[in-house]
Amino acid sequence: MGVKLRKVADELEMSMEEYLAFFDRETYEVVRFPPGMYDEVEMGEPYETRGDWLDEDWKSAEMVVHNEERFVELPSKWDIHDYEIIESFSYSIKDEQVRTQVLNAIRGSGAFRRFREHIEYHGLLEDWYKYKSDWYAEIAREWCEENDIPYEE
Repeated sequence: MGVKLRKVADELEMSMEEYLAFFDRETYEVVRFPPGMYDEVEMGEPYETRGDWLDEDWKSAEMVVHNEERFVELPSKWDIHDYEIIESFSYSIKDEQVRTQVLNAIRGSGAFRRFREHIEYHGLLEDWYKYKSDWYAEIAREWCEENDIPYEE
């Protein structure tokens, strides 16, 4: 039995820039905490100086730092390039005229907004969601394989 690939893909899709995310090989759960906290725990910074609202994050960071073999860091938003995904989707559009319009729309600043407007206008929103979901599932599959984490579809 392995981790559900969809669960990993969903975690990747919702990853946040301001948090590190680690997969627990024992529980198949993901823990998150602010990036600076990892270093603070590693250096032995005293916990008492933090507010109560950081209790859970601090406990998660301690668990990861002191059990490194048990946890594997998930790819971050910096590792996954959303622009690459929208560009690839744009090239996959079968209608040449629509494909050209969408590809032109994603050039320059405001690309993500214009992309969304064009795919909504052309009725491609559901196709986009499926494409993006499949893309993240493939990233999850590769990540599981690279880290020797058993998975199931």
